[in-house]
This record gives sequence, structure tokens and C-alpha cells, in this order.
Amino acid sequence: MQDTSSARMSPLLPPDWDEEILDALGAFPSGLQFVLSRWEDGGDDARGMHTLGSLAHYPALAKAFLTFNRHVAQNSMLTARERELLILRISWL
Repeated sequence: MQDTSSARMSPLLPPDWDEEILDALGAFPSGLQFVLSRWEDGGDDARGMHTLGSLAHYPALAKAFLTFNRHVAQNSMLTARERELLILRISWL
């Protein structure tokens, strides 16, 4: 039986992010800046770090996903309720 308490893939931490990864994660600038500022403050468990660190393994996918994510979160005409329903529905799939 597989141990389900550990991640299948370890997230890359900010010191391991190269220019390609930073460019991809920069598709959602506020999220990237949030994680980097927490990392610089000594917080190795900042909210969002594991998500961005996992996406960092696949920069092209990260850029596409974060571009879409930024649009839904910041640039769409959806109400907060509609946005949350969309997020819940997509995550269920």
C-alpha cells in the first residue's frame, strides 16, 4: 500500500527557481510576490509556496494555468459567488 501522507513530487523551493520558472510563475504576479516575500522573511511554509513549487516543475503548464487563474480571479466580470462556484465545480472534475 502506498504511503498517502507524503507528496508524490516535492515542490521546488524559490532558491531553485530559474529565469524560465520565474517567468512562468510571473503570469500571476501577486501570487509570486506573496510567496517570494514570505520566503525572504524566513517562512518556508508560506501559503501558496507548495502550489507554485509544484507548478514550477512544468513552466509551460504553470504559465498557461496562472494566466487563466489571474483572469478568473482578477479580470473577469464574475461575481465573487459565481467565481467560487466555478472554482468548486472545476476542482470537483
